[in-house]
Amino acid sequence: MPDHPKTATADVLTPEQALAELLALDMDSRRTAVAKDVRSRSPRYRCIPAHELAEALGIPEPGRPGDGWSFTRYARMMTVEEYAMYNSPASEVIYMIEDSLDPERLEELIQLSEPLDDVDKPRFSFLTRSERNDIEDAIAERQLEANESNGMCCLGHCSVKSPSGAELQFEGDIEDDGHCITLRTPYDKRAKRFVDLSRCRTSYW
Repeated sequence: MPDHPKTATADVLTPEQALAELLALDMDSRRTAVAKDVRSRSPRYRCIPAHELAEALGIPEPGRPGDGWSFTRYARMMTVEEYAMYNSPASEVIYMIEDSLDPERLEELIQLSEPLDDVDKPRFSFLTRSERNDIEDAIAERQLEANESNGMCCLGHCSVKSPSGAELQFEGDIEDDGHCITLRTPYDKRAKRFVDLSRCRTSYW
């Protein structure tokens, strides 16, 4: 099979023409064509709107993901300073790890942190590395729980494979009502436009 069927426009297709050309193929051929096209220097089908491309490749319900999708809730890791700037009083962050501190160290940290309640950019330079890590882990967990309660920061992932085994991945931002308005395609995956979760606390289902 040739890489692409012949069309009236040899080089540049409108989104409508590209979709029609793709839909003229059977499912396996569509996936093969897109898998090759993603690696092309002049992608032919990248112009197809994301939801229409997903449907053409057999992704189930791209507008409202459900069965066949996996989901990730995430919260970006924050430093103690970043969190304290927007959550007052700043000294309250110390109580996030009070159960892991001996009474003397807890009292010392409270005294050191209380003056930070009155500054615009608090600095917790007196924390040990371990204490800082524990607080930042607690902040991330709290943020993740808040995002879950508010239906925020949820991603949906779904993929299909071409006959050659190439994986065609889609990633969507899931709204609090379950709809997916923003959907990223295999072309976005190759361009590294999927959400970077390397500095996030996550939960999966």
